[in-house]
Amino acid sequence: MLENLPEFLTRWDDGSIRLAGHRIGLHIILEDVKQGGMSAEQIQARYETLEPGLVEKVLAFCREHQAETDHYYEESKEIAQRNYEAWKKSDMARRHVSAEELRRRWVEKGFGPLPSVNLGPEFDRPL
Repeated sequence: MLENLPEFLTRWDDGSIRLAGHRIGLHIILEDVKQGGMSAEQIQARYETLEPGLVEKVLAFCREHQAETDHYYEESKEIAQRNYEAWKKSDMARRHVSAEELRRRWVEKGFGPLPSVNLGPEFDRPL
């Protein structure tokens, strides 16, 4: 599974693969492409600190190693889901304040109507 990485990718001690010199994970770039439908140019613009052409090199590597990078991506999603499930059972999660509770507190303190911003359902749940 994804051995002999090119110089622009590095494996961290936790097993994750990152863009060399950055904290941006390969799984994030793959997520942008697979779920977000983003092009190399859009991804490059999103992460302004990336060297020009780096995203295209990463995506070319992913195309050349499609099966391995697809496997890595799916495995990364499974790890994230397991971590989320573990977090939900943690003390930290039990201290989490829901969006509904935050709205109730806002109104209770007399701050007036809650500002109307709809960022979508993905922002209305714990990270």
